[in-house]
Amino acid sequence: MPLGVAAVSLVYYLLRAYPDHWWIYASVAFITFAVIMTNLAPILLLPLFFKFKPVEDEDLRHRVSRLARPDG
Repeated sequence: MPLGVAAVSLVYYLLRAYPDHWWIYASVAFITFAVIMTNLAPILLLPLFFKFKPVEDEDLRHRVSRLARPDG
């Protein structure tokens, strides 16, 4: 909710300050925010909700590593 209010406030500010080109500045701001959140979410947000630990099953780890290789 607070992020939505901030986003709408930013758009209204840009509409008042730059009536002809507000959409360019808004799109740059939202794209920048999306790129930053895409990079920070696995580090900051996901550990708040999920516990990550190494895979203990050696056979499973080997099979997943084999699937992740580029040659298949």
